[in-house]
Amino acid sequence: MRRLAVILSLSSLVVASGCWNDPDTSYNVLPYPDAECEPGHTAGDNDATSTEPTSTDTGGGEAGLTGPCSCLTIGDWYRFDSLGLTSLDGATHPVIATLNPLWETDMQASELNILFEVTAVTQDSLTVRAVNGARVGEEGDICVLEETSVVFNFPRDGCTLKGSDESAINVYAGDEAHPKNCTTVLPVPHAIPVQKVILEAEVSNSCDAINDGNVLSGVIGQSELLSTCTCLLLGGDLSDACGALDPNYESADGLCKGCNDTYINLEELLMSFG
Repeated sequence: MRRLAVILSLSSLVVASGCWNDPDTSYNVLPYPDAECEPGHTAGDNDATSTEPTSTDTGGGEAGLTGPCSCLTIGDWYRFDSLGLTSLDGATHPVIATLNPLWETDMQASELNILFEVTAVTQDSLTVRAVNGARVGEEGDICVLEETSVVFNFPRDGCTLKGSDESAINVYAGDEAHPKNCTTVLPVPHAIPVQKVILEAEVSNSCDAINDGNVLSGVIGQSELLSTCTCLLLGGDLSDACGALDPNYESADGLCKGCNDTYINLEELLMSFG
């Protein structure tokens, strides 16, 4: 069992149908939940236009909310724009120096998309749906992968999101045809399953960001590590370089079934870093 300590931050996105546009040139637009990825979906299917916010503060938010962060609104979306390991198994594991820069590059390239959708908010609680998105094309478009969806319930004190109920996060990266993580035997295909996750964070006063996030607990079981393989590319390489998955492939040690020879088993990767 691998225990994780992670820091994170999320920025807000405006919801529209279709995929979302390049965040470097326009305000972010996300797919509505009914527009999840399907085989053959391309960026050309995106008929959404950029949506500019009318204000940096959404105002009243949900009816009946008062006090700090009363601007929280059902239907708001957030995307992780920072994700970094601080410890693994309670120590500064050597693999951290490799993974953190790769994750940062993958987020910038829309290869790694972990999204929060606000589904319920009260004076003292916040519920979000955490879901992953796959990259579509090379223009910064993404689409929702519904099978990765989980729910987090947070006690809320104004803008402070206290330790959530225990939940999970499924980490998908790449596009649909070329996932950077490969598993054909776990419940969620091609995603690293992080279990027993408890999060805490701070919502900005204008509700346009979730900052100072911490994963208070999170584990990856050894059987899940042995059942998951990853394609390690140089920073900036898109997942296309991993090559097509081969349903008949199996590594010499019986791992990475249904992947290809560019993938390495996660447990073996961690062991190779000591």
